[in-house]
Amino acid sequence: MSVTANRITCAGIGLAWLLLQGIAWAQENSGWDNTALEGAGMPPLGYQAVPLLGEGHRFDSALDIIPYRNHRDEAELLVLGLKGQIWSVPSKGVKGSVKRHQVVDIREDLKNGGDGKRGYKNIRLLSGILDRDWPERPYLYLAVHQTGVAEQCMIVRYLVSNKSHFSLQGEPEILFSWKTTNHNGCDLQWGPKDGFLYISAGDGSVQGDPEKIGQQVHVIRGSILRLDVHGKPDPGFAYAVPKDNPFVGMDDVVPEIWAYGFRNPWRTCFHPTTHELWVADNGDDLWEMLHCVKPGSNAGWSSFEGHQPFHLDLPLGGPTLTHTVPRLVQPHTELRSIIGGVFYRGKRFPELAGHYVYGCCVTREIWAVSYDASKDTLGKPFRIAKISANKLTAVREDHEGELVFISLSGTVETLLARETKETFRPWPKTLAETLLFTDVPAQKPAVGVEEYDVQARGWADGASSRRFVAVPGSPLVNRGGPLSRASLWIDPGGALVKTLYLDDAPVETQVLYNSGTWQGYTYRWDSAGKTATLVPEEGETVEIKNQTWRYPSRSECMICHNQRSLFGIGFTTPQLNRTNSDGLAQLEQWLKKKIVVDSRNLKARRAVKLADPYDPKSGTLEERVRAYLHVNCAHCHYPTGLGGRSTLHLEHHVPLAHTGMINVTPLVGLLGKPEAKLIVPGDAELSELLVRMNRRGAGQMPLFGSHQIDKDGVALIRDWINSLNTGE
Repeated sequence: MSVTANRITCAGIGLAWLLLQGIAWAQENSGWDNTALEGAGMPPLGYQAVPLLGEGHRFDSALDIIPYRNHRDEAELLVLGLKGQIWSVPSKGVKGSVKRHQVVDIREDLKNGGDGKRGYKNIRLLSGILDRDWPERPYLYLAVHQTGVAEQCMIVRYLVSNKSHFSLQGEPEILFSWKTTNHNGCDLQWGPKDGFLYISAGDGSVQGDPEKIGQQVHVIRGSILRLDVHGKPDPGFAYAVPKDNPFVGMDDVVPEIWAYGFRNPWRTCFHPTTHELWVADNGDDLWEMLHCVKPGSNAGWSSFEGHQPFHLDLPLGGPTLTHTVPRLVQPHTELRSIIGGVFYRGKRFPELAGHYVYGCCVTREIWAVSYDASKDTLGKPFRIAKISANKLTAVREDHEGELVFISLSGTVETLLARETKETFRPWPKTLAETLLFTDVPAQKPAVGVEEYDVQARGWADGASSRRFVAVPGSPLVNRGGPLSRASLWIDPGGALVKTLYLDDAPVETQVLYNSGTWQGYTYRWDSAGKTATLVPEEGETVEIKNQTWRYPSRSECMICHNQRSLFGIGFTTPQLNRTNSDGLAQLEQWLKKKIVVDSRNLKARRAVKLADPYDPKSGTLEERVRAYLHVNCAHCHYPTGLGGRSTLHLEHHVPLAHTGMINVTPLVGLLGKPEAKLIVPGDAELSELLVRMNRRGAGQMPLFGSHQIDKDGVALIRDWINSLNTGE
């Protein structure tokens, strides 16, 4: 038997085994009745995303599109892929499929554009635009990032032939380049009045802008650039700097800069009538921003993030010492990574005329905000749709001004109005209506709902908790993975539930439901402890038992309960591997009851478990501290995570020396002392970690949801830091 055949056979046996286990489970167990939640959710959005280019058709890592007309004057689109491929397709596609041809793979063309050694694998295509005078000037301009030894962004120009089909001719010309590693920006637009090329350039840095690039104007990064690529070039250059650029002739200022103080300006557009440049800028800690950019303006990064101070020790720099605040800021509780869009000018949706339409890479949601150009006023943003695929990368328009959405998953979509006959089932208004419990006040679980507990409970402003898992029509499956993070997978139709208590009285129940995508909902209990009612979508902040209590919004729920955190943050074997008050091993009981299918040797994984931070008998001081940081902090503080600004990696299995805590200077310090570090071994009072835990307000940790300091947790961390050897 061949190796391939053997793999296929093993895979088939594994699948058949899982199916048999599921059948056996179904025969012995009744799954939870989820009919009350199936199909329920948030109110329907006004529009639905549908494929533009044929059902089910995808492009590899699609990043951007460029509308054009081919040699037969037919409307086509260039689809740009992150890895360097460019395709040409009919803009309306073909029913059931799409006719396309690959124009080029620029990786081969540009493999010697930088270091010449690591080659085309390190090319990343970011955006593109046809010449402003197309087709009289047959050129294509591309923004490209090269990683590897030569970390740089390049603006390259290709000669185009459009005689029989779109094709690129000859070698590309590198017009402009600059050193950068990350947050590249690199959107391209033609000025509608001046005809110059506008380029967005990010700060090129990591989270927190540790080099404070945003307020430096002797470098390209963190700016909007303005070049003349059509006139006579300056000596030794492939372009000219427009003489009316705001900083021309100033010492120590790059003359190409038109405005500065940006973090990662990702997608730009000019307003169709006012001709103002609008720039969407990705935030860092709390905010996503939309700017209307004027020449010579300073958007403030990283002295500010949006309207809020960021680096407290960084004054505004460069020629412009006035902070131009964004026209719109949205919190990370609503969207996590803004994808700039366009002012709608199509005919399909007259009700959206003049609205700025944009999106979020993470949530996949599409937003709109009205703009009255005559009064220069913006309305309140609102959601209008959600694309089907992950990682939205661009919001553009086609030849007719209709909206087009591109995702890194490979889809190209547009919008249609939802039919009015569509029915909608609202999410249950009371906890009783969810059918999770047969007796809500007593928290008696329904058939198929199993109560469980975890080794290390997160801080919840002094609340205790009870936890439940609603198992759908199939058992839980051990997903494997590293022993430190092995999780149990809950199929669609299942849920995780947690009820929080203050002084033994229920105050809040959280429901995390898997409808194919995970959704978070929160219920507020009445003072009698009899009924729990759904809180509004935006959440609530109230006073309960002489303390401030935050009921999270639905967006807030999903900030922490994300793909990286495995959605159920505590639903992992190191957390579930515990013995209950009756002396029974929790996972062993689940295996016997066939609630869990041991598909990847779950029994062996029970060698790893967390300590209880509040129980000195459950582990060493360091084990308890690492468990505390894991459950309260690690779902944000990991590489590329929400808390990546602090460059920490706090999962419990990471060696202490690799966590980024010990003797590391904070990117944004609160103590204001040069000797302060995230953790100073032997000196808790100089350790920023402890300072953030021991405060509420600006700079607090955890960032969201908590209004009370965990005094026992602070004492635990203080004792540990003071116990550390100064040589750690």
